[in-house]
Amino acid sequence: MRALAIGLLLLAVAGGAAEAQTPEVRIGEATIKLVTPAGHCVMDAANPADARYIQIVNGLLEQSGNTFLGATADCKQLEVWRNSTDVVLDDSFQFQTRAQFANQDLSAMRSEVISAACATVRSQGEQILAEAGAVAAERIQKLMEGARQDEVRFLGVLEENKDGCYAAMLQKMRTEIGTEKVQIGTIGITIVKGKVLYVALYSPYVDEAKIKTQYQQTRTAVEAILAANAQ
Repeated sequence: MRALAIGLLLLAVAGGAAEAQTPEVRIGEATIKLVTPAGHCVMDAANPADARYIQIVNGLLEQSGNTFLGATADCKQLEVWRNSTDVVLDDSFQFQTRAQFANQDLSAMRSEVISAACATVRSQGEQILAEAGAVAAERIQKLMEGARQDEVRFLGVLEENKDGCYAAMLQKMRTEIGTEKVQIGTIGITIVKGKVLYVALYSPYVDEAKIKTQYQQTRTAVEAILAANAQ
């Protein structure tokens, strides 16, 4: 389970379609429905801008052991981003799996997988989000100031329940247009039809309240996928 949990550390961060699409992807022998989150549109490899994004993510994942399954982005942002060269796509979901477990059925190990993922985050994260509001905000600020370019730092576990492990991470990065950005990733790891699924929402850091809202969006996305794939 260590290799599966470590996949959390390897989630890549890359800086007009219709809503409510439900694309299907294959993980091993299983077909998984990826429900598109509200307000988001599916990124399409047939679109040149989207294809560039997907290519960057796949490049980052090449040595990680994770497999890219798909991505969505805020519909309004996506429309502007597709037709511009000087804007950044801020709010996007990514869906990934762990390649080495693609042909295994982990249904019977669901609880163990979720617990192992959260244990890994707790062992490597700052657990900042367990602090009171003002203390957490101060510690996040210090973490941002001390973070190196492109360094990923876990902020801690947000929740562990029967459906998944939820965590948050921070990354200071330079965007493709040369601007600096501090990005928060809220990540849910779950098991769908016996397969590992990572659901990650990336958005610019604003404050602790925004992280909590972002976590709720991630949890809602995970729960929608579980419901759509209920057996």
